[in-house]
Amino acid sequence: AKEEFESSARQLEVFAAHIPTLWRTSKFRIKDLKSASHYNECICVVKSIVPGKRFGVQILGEKTKELSIHRDNLELVESLIDESDDPEIARALERIALCRK
Repeated sequence: AKEEFESSARQLEVFAAHIPTLWRTSKFRIKDLKSASHYNECICVVKSIVPGKRFGVQILGEKTKELSIHRDNLELVESLIDESDDPEIARALERIALCRK
């Protein structure tokens, strides 16, 4: 059991090390904003992590300032993970259903 736990911990560390890269190479749709609803349906990329379960995002194709969006208001629409390149990370991402519907 100890070896299995250590193996799982190592796999999680490998995945965690790739999360910032995954966020920055993936596209998200902004959804369900109330006070800034004009941003709903906009496609963005994550630029930074903001305290309080938020991400700093940049709207694609616009030169707007970085917006602070709660993670519940982001939906993953395109991930540039190729399972043939790194199947372990692709499977891990599917298991935790990161920012999926």
